Formats: sequence, structure tokens, C-alpha cells
Amino acid sequence: MHSSGDHTAIELTGRDRPGLLSEIFAVLANLHFNVIAAEVWTHNRRIACLLYVNDDSTCRAVDDPSRLSTMEVQLNN
Repeated sequence: MHSSGDHTAIELTGRDRPGLLSEIFAVLANLHFNVIAAEVWTHNRRIACLLYVNDDSTCRAVDDPSRLSTMEVQLNN
């Protein structure tokens, strides 16, 4: 993760499966993150995502360690 002014960049990699992107974006929505931009690649049943998010109430980068930790735990599931 990398924070810069108006966004936080998140990189995800893993095994692809049906519904995975829906689950990723549901986690981000539940944590009140806006997705500013996203790039997603799949190949040989693998997925890589580069997501740019910000806080939906401030439109600034997410820099709260607790929120970022919660997001990481939920996305690792």
C-alpha cells in the first residue's frame, strides 16, 4: 500500500475465481472506500489488481492504520 495526497494505492495478487472482484469491491464499499481507478489482469487462473482508493467522507488518501489493517485482513480472506 502506498498513500499519496488524494489516494492510496493497493496491489493485490492471488488465485482467480468466479465472484472474486465482486467480493473485493464489496469489502472496499463496506469500509467506505471510494475506488478512483483500478487495473485488473488475469492469466492462467491468477489475478493481479492495482486499485487506487480514497476515503469516501474526505476524498483523501486512507492513512488510518486501523482501517488499512482491517481492509488487509478482510481482503486476505
